[in-house]
Amino acid sequence: MPLTLRPVARSKFDRVSHFQVEPDQIRYPGTVAQAFEENENGVDFHAVLEADRAVGFFQIDQLYHETLSLVRADDLGLGAFMIDRVAQGRGYAPAAVAALMTYLTARHPDRRAVMQ
Repeated sequence: MPLTLRPVARSKFDRVSHFQVEPDQIRYPGTVAQAFEENENGVDFHAVLEADRAVGFFQIDQLYHETLSLVRADDLGLGAFMIDRVAQGRGYAPAAVAALMTYLTARHPDRRAVMQ
């Protein structure tokens, strides 16, 4: 199951807007709609894809250090990480996490770590 991680432009909300997690999971990532509605500076969106089908979503906060004093300026923040509930239980989350560092290092070579 090769997965790819790709940016999702704000104009492509419909690509990931249908994602839902189980009701008892929603308190952790929130919803995709909430992520897009917050419209925070320095936050960009990403999809987890199997072939061309989006199965997951996450956001990267490039200004996370402005929110938490324990975070360094060269750290990234990971938020709203979710796998759509119809795709859960198939190993997508561990595969996405395994691909995350390579993906983020390529996109942000000047950053030191990813914080959650």
